[in-house]
Amino acid sequence: MTHEVPGHGNATSQGVVAVPSAVRCMVEECVYNEKLHCSAASILVKKIGNEIVGTERGTCCDTFSYQSPDHKPDHS
Repeated sequence: MTHEVPGHGNATSQGVVAVPSAVRCMVEECVYNEKLHCSAASILVKKIGNEIVGTERGTCCDTFSYQSPDHKPDHS
């Protein structure tokens, strides 16, 4: 099931949203970070901890995937 999320296009009932090219990523260790922009096809942001989401500390990007220091991006 998909539904409109204001300002975010279509989202599934699980909250997965197609990522526009303007999504910035400041996590240099993520394989999807390309020049500080997220290159993932979609992202999933979840609650963490005590599930009180009042700041960014209560959320996490579940799409994050660690890249090793010797990772070379595949631009084929």
